[in-house]
Amino acid sequence: MRKRIPCAILSVALVCALLVGCSGEASSNSQAASNAASSSNSSSAESVPSSSSSAESESEATSDSASSSEAPDVVKDQMPIVTCTGVRSVSMTKDNMLQEVYTCFQIKNPNEKQTVRSLCLELTFYDANGSTVKTETMVLLPTIAAKDTVWVSHSTNVWGDSSKEKNERVTRVSYKLNSVVSNAVFVDQEEVQTPSSSELVVSNLSRPNGANKITGIVTNKGKRKVTVILSSVYKCGSTMEAGNSAAVNYLAPGESMAFEIDASNEPEKYDSYGVYPQVNALW
Repeated sequence: MRKRIPCAILSVALVCALLVGCSGEASSNSQAASNAASSSNSSSAESVPSSSSSAESESEATSDSASSSEAPDVVKDQMPIVTCTGVRSVSMTKDNMLQEVYTCFQIKNPNEKQTVRSLCLELTFYDANGSTVKTETMVLLPTIAAKDTVWVSHSTNVWGDSSKEKNERVTRVSYKLNSVVSNAVFVDQEEVQTPSSSELVVSNLSRPNGANKITGIVTNKGKRKVTVILSSVYKCGSTMEAGNSAAVNYLAPGESMAFEIDASNEPEKYDSYGVYPQVNALW
């Protein structure tokens, strides 16, 4: 009996030693974890922007990856981009009582798969003093194929004020794009097959000596019969100035027709000239 007591005491001592050892490791691990957490928190506080940036980068990369696998957005239902490239006034009578005003416009259709049609410009003309001398509410624009750019020459008569000894020349025009009708101005390009300006090929361009005209041939390489308007445009230094226009009616696919444009009121000085086609009507 006496021999068993020391053994029992020894067993109890060993168990206590083991418990103390386990408790020490847990405390040590807890302290290490606490130190690690403290170190981690301190580090992460400084590196939050980096993590945020990384997350954003990953998000962007994911987005780019997703967008690359999907069809990109198609530009549609956008109004044309209109730029006036030149205003020129020709006095037809003494003291500018009657002026012929020429305006040149570059018009871009940004839509990738849509023809634009049934549009017009509202024009307001101003003289050198800034006074309004005329307003035109409906200058019809051509039918423009998807992703095409056309040049439009427009001319109009501007009458002066008879009570004035002298009327100022027209020097500026403002413009606003409007829809002519309430129906859709955007039409599927595949459906209507509007020829682009590059499919209406102008060739044999000539300016005969002593003749106030420009002659040439236009060929329809598109898929629709069209009425074509051909506008003369003159490069005058940094501006593109309008000339006159002529029409060629019912030009069928593959067909060529001659045209003649009046050049009597062309700019006195110019660097070069060109003739630009646009679709006036589809048949």
